[in-house]
Amino acid sequence: MGKLFLGVNLEFVRHDDKPFKWGVEKAAELGYEYVEPMVHWGRELLSEAGYFHSVSMLDDPYRVRRACERAGVKLSGLSTHTPLC
Repeated sequence: MGKLFLGVNLEFVRHDDKPFKWGVEKAAELGYEYVEPMVHWGRELLSEAGYFHSVSMLDDPYRVRRACERAGVKLSGLSTHTPLC
């Protein structure tokens, strides 16, 4: 039987003053092993200013990877169901 690992979608930190990096760090602090970042196309003002948990698909993907590595969590996937539709 396969192993089951717990992760969290970064929608759990949806807040108007908490950036992506903060959400990743909070997930690690709470004990999650995996995170699923919310991504979007183009630029969104709150994300660009560091006030929102989502990241643009136009950003450097290594930015996401580095944040996860520093916090000690892994990526399970990308939350794209609404922004990319």
